[in-house]
Amino acid sequence: MFVDQTPEVKALTQLVNNHFEKATHLYQERLEIRKRRQPNGQYSPRDQKRLREIHIAVYSHLKAIDDEIEGSTQPYLSRRSGNIKCGYFLEPEKLKSRLGIVPEEYY
Repeated sequence: MFVDQTPEVKALTQLVNNHFEKATHLYQERLEIRKRRQPNGQYSPRDQKRLREIHIAVYSHLKAIDDEIEGSTQPYLSRRSGNIKCGYFLEPEKLKSRLGIVPEEYY
């Protein structure tokens, strides 16, 4: 659907799309790492470190979106049994009210 956007909103939409795309690629990498999980459910030290880096990077990308459109992604970091995880609450209506559309990378 085409929505007429001002140049500022177009730039903001591009920023949101870029951050969502980067977070998506990181989650794809995370899925590949999960496939390498050992039979006992553990990860290699290298994979554990990379998973931690991925969660922090995803948080950073979602936080950058939330900084521009407050409340649109609501990212948070949590720690369980020594592992850092990134969680979030996506609010598409906040994106749509600010941008006129829900960015393509959201889905």
